[in-house]
Formats: sequence, C-alpha cells, structure tokens
Amino acid sequence: MKRKLLSLVALVVAAAVTTTPLSAQNVVFFVGGGPVFGMQDLSEDTGTGWIGFAGVGVPIKSVPGAEVGVTGIYAHIPYNPGDDATNVPGGFLDVGYVFGVTSPSRIKPYVRFGAGVIQHRYSASGGYGSDESETKAAGAIGAGLNFMMKSVTPFVGAHFVTGGSDTSFLTAYLGLAFGGGGSSASSLRR
Repeated sequence: MKRKLLSLVALVVAAAVTTTPLSAQNVVFFVGGGPVFGMQDLSEDTGTGWIGFAGVGVPIKSVPGAEVGVTGIYAHIPYNPGDDATNVPGGFLDVGYVFGVTSPSRIKPYVRFGAGVIQHRYSASGGYGSDESETKAAGAIGAGLNFMMKSVTPFVGAHFVTGGSDTSFLTAYLGLAFGGGGSSASSLRR
C-alpha cells in the first residue's frame, strides 16, 4: 500500500509540473526543521526531538493564494532516559492557502493541511525489530508566517501531525523556500 500511495503522489506531482514549462509554474522548493514534542501516547517518557522536512509546491492559478504540494518528513523523538527513540519518516500530499496575496505586506500568514503515510519506528538502543515498525495513514494541520523576499522566503510555523494516539506530535519549525520569484501565491510552507 505504501508503494502504491507514494507512486500515486509522484505521478500527480509529475503531471502537475510537466503540463506547463517550469518557468511558468512558479514551482517552489522548501526545506526546514525544528523541535518535536510527542503528544498523546507518544508524550509518555519522551524528550524533545527534532524534525527535518523538504518538499515542493505548485500554485493553483485559478485560486490566488492556494497551493498543492508534496512534503517528505523525518522526525526523531527520544525516550528518557536511554538510547531508545521513535523515528517517524513520512510523505504527505498537501493543500495550503496564503492569506493576503494581493496586499503589499511582506509578512503573509498561511494554513496548510496534509494527508499521507508515516511509519512509526521504535528503536531500542539504535536497532529495529520487524515487529517494532508500523506504516499507517496520517494527517497534518498547521499554520505559520511567510516573510516574502525575491530570491528566498524564510518561514516559521507549527504543525500537528498524527497517525493515531501512539504516533502524534507537535512541531515548531523554521525553513526556507526557493523559487517562485517571491510570489506570494507560491510561497506557502509546511
């Protein structure tokens, strides 16, 4: 199921990107990261972890401020004390919206929603067992601020990601978006 979903996401992105020339698309690439805090069952005996993510977004020209994209994540949440941890790789298909795309303000708030697949991997002292990994459907919701610039757009935000009570976490993050010429309609981040 995981391969089929990831193949479908890749096909949708490839179709969206190849229908018009890249220069006309305002395709935006983004990267970021920050601290992660376990929620629900994952909050028991865990410390502050970290997340890294990267993705691509394409504006929806018929709805100024709207964007679709894909995001890959990797989160690491350690247990206290010891070397045990939960690691969460995943992929999301996202939809987002930037508020005030026509305003002259350089600071633009955004919201973003995602659906995808994550894998809950429990690592005991750095090793994995076959029964300690579970792939599941997941959702994400978040908001933040874009700081509009011409060549790069810094952004900050927070997201709640869940694949069930044992794989839920909250993250705050910083990131950078590249491309899109600083277009507010295409500068939306996860």
